[in-house]
Amino acid sequence: MTSPGVSILIATYNGAKRLPETLAHLARQTATQDHIPWEVIVVDNNSTDDTAQVVNALWPSDAPAPLRLIHEPISGTGHARRRGMSAATYELLSFVDDDNWVAPDWVDMVATVMTEHPEAGVCGGPNEAVCEVTPPPWFAEIQNGYAVGPQADQSGDVTWPRAFVWGAGMTVRRSAWDALQQKGFSGFRHGPQGARRFSGEDVELCYALVLAGWRIWYDQRLQLRHFIPANRLTPEYVRKLYRANSISSIFLQQYRRRMERQFGPIAPQRQQRPRGRWVDDIWHYGRRWVRSYMRAYRLPASSPQGFAERVKADAHLHAWLALLSGRATFQAMQRALDAATWRVSSEGHRADIGTPERQPASAKPPQPRAPVK
Repeated sequence: MTSPGVSILIATYNGAKRLPETLAHLARQTATQDHIPWEVIVVDNNSTDDTAQVVNALWPSDAPAPLRLIHEPISGTGHARRRGMSAATYELLSFVDDDNWVAPDWVDMVATVMTEHPEAGVCGGPNEAVCEVTPPPWFAEIQNGYAVGPQADQSGDVTWPRAFVWGAGMTVRRSAWDALQQKGFSGFRHGPQGARRFSGEDVELCYALVLAGWRIWYDQRLQLRHFIPANRLTPEYVRKLYRANSISSIFLQQYRRRMERQFGPIAPQRQQRPRGRWVDDIWHYGRRWVRSYMRAYRLPASSPQGFAERVKADAHLHAWLALLSGRATFQAMQRALDAATWRVSSEGHRADIGTPERQPASAKPPQPRAPVK
């Protein structure tokens, strides 16, 4: 089977200082398997520094693949990535952030994994943290918030219950993305006018692909290092990071509810919890915040665990407050998802995607529905 081509997409804003190392790692790629065609597309997301000059000067003339620099004037990673996806040449769209350092065989591994698993709409791997300074004691407790660390215990199908991989190092099958768009998917971030804006476009895309019948694959061979500068290793930064992630998860839960209807609840007891109404979620997430607050303040604030639990409690509070003031957003997402034409109906969806007990990660999944032409 011929390996598909790979388009590396780098969305950057004021990345002049971060891009040199990122591009150097890409220039050292050894994509020799089946002579895989590939390219690098840098999307300058309205930068105010000399990002464009740096990119043009750094990419060597004898690099193993061509590089293109394009511009996206609308701020936001989601807009920049979509701009890159529309300009890409090849079938596999690999998101590499401007502070990500990929392994020398990254292109080979992306092509290998997606060729071995044609049912996968998305794949990703483990991300290793490379900190500019010695990380604080609490870093290990909350590193997942930085999108670093393992995403699963082993390589395999993580379609359910995880249902996503991190955007840093995520590869999307273009035919899957095209099928979503042709069926009317735009993503809530780009959806109803006046809707609340939130982060988490990468998770939303994974959830949408799962609801459309595609699989999510995790492979430990997709090695990537994520550089974290000193100014992102402060208590202030991690609180803001966790607040944003937690607020996003409140609204993205609408996607997961529809996945649960098709795949079954993660835990049987969750069947007993009322779900679906805004008032039910106000009660549920308010109780969740109180419990996390009580758990946090049983631990010493100076301990790594105590600090991490306080950060999580603070994030739960801000998520609950966002939900409290976001009833219109909540209901708009419900209506949009219920009316979505890109979802596979519950009756037509493959029933074997269930929990790990019903579908071992090592089992070879069935083929997906054919993408829309």
